[in-house]
Amino acid sequence: LDALSTEKVDNLEIGGRNLVLNSESRTVTAGTNNFAFTIIRSNLEEGKQYTLSVEATLISGTAVSFAARLYDTSTNVSGEIKTLPINAGKVVWTFTTPTDGRRYELLLYAGIAGATANNVVRFDHIKLELGNKATDWTPAPEDVQAEIDSAKQEALTAAGNAQNTANS
Repeated sequence: LDALSTEKVDNLEIGGRNLVLNSESRTVTAGTNNFAFTIIRSNLEEGKQYTLSVEATLISGTAVSFAARLYDTSTNVSGEIKTLPINAGKVVWTFTTPTDGRRYELLLYAGIAGATANNVVRFDHIKLELGNKATDWTPAPEDVQAEIDSAKQEALTAAGNAQNTANS
């Protein structure tokens, strides 16, 4: 038991940093498209272990699961594909990117790839991190900085408007 516990701890890798921008919520509306997807992350590093965690909700349509897929859109080469349940709370997929010289993207489909027509799926709390342990959702640091910058600009605009009103 002790050796097994030690091995599990030794093989645990925790990344923590969210690699997905605008990850709080995304909706994919398929319409008549059987391959409707959103690109979660481009240019994944070769031979790296990643963990995806996401909450998928069916807004309309008939899908009971969705596909997460590694795909090189520049050469139309598909890598690994994983089917995950919809309306099941947080789901997790750990995968390792191939070492074949391609630059894979991670796609999330509005159902099963090839059968997404008429589905609308919302993906919430999307998180992609290095390692094999899913951690709680946090926005990417770039998104936090963008919110800070936006709030700062709004405050500067409000202060300028107040000054203009006081001067008139």
